[in-house]
Amino acid sequence: MALFNKAYAQATGGDFVLRIEDTDQARYVADSEQQILDTLRWLGLPWDEGPDVGGPYAPYRQSERLDTYRPFVDRLLDEGHAYYCWCSPQRLAELRAEQQAAKSPVTGYDRLCHGLTRDEREKLPGFSPTPVVRMLIPDDAPLDFTDVIRGEVSAPRPDDQVILKADGFPPTTWPLWWTTT
Repeated sequence: MALFNKAYAQATGGDFVLRIEDTDQARYVADSEQQILDTLRWLGLPWDEGPDVGGPYAPYRQSERLDTYRPFVDRLLDEGHAYYCWCSPQRLAELRAEQQAAKSPVTGYDRLCHGLTRDEREKLPGFSPTPVVRMLIPDDAPLDFTDVIRGEVSAPRPDDQVILKADGFPPTTWPLWWTTT
């Protein structure tokens, strides 16, 4: 992916920007960032901007961008495009197990918390006092689109993904790099 992004940046007159994904604090390994930098250098894929170079798209570590994300999360909540979910990890694991056992064609989060207040949700089983924020995917979201590389693509119906974890960090995303034009 880095090779593609580097080539795309060069072809479009953009910059190859390296961003370090360090939001999964439970699996964070201190020397991983240096390994990424060393590997990309070894591959001959230098970046125009990144944690060791600087530039206008700083900061380059996702953990240093939390203040950037929160206003967007709040806006999505205010506009009804996202909602708080107080489901415990145990409830979610049980839901997955039930869906797998039933060989359900529809899997994923069941929107139990959507439309409920904290007090209403607390009365139901599987409550966690520290919520996550989930993106509300419209039922009529288009699932067919044209991908620049693969052409026409038909995507499966997504469930309401977590956009802000209970620890205040966004979920881990990829790629680690992107281009600007």
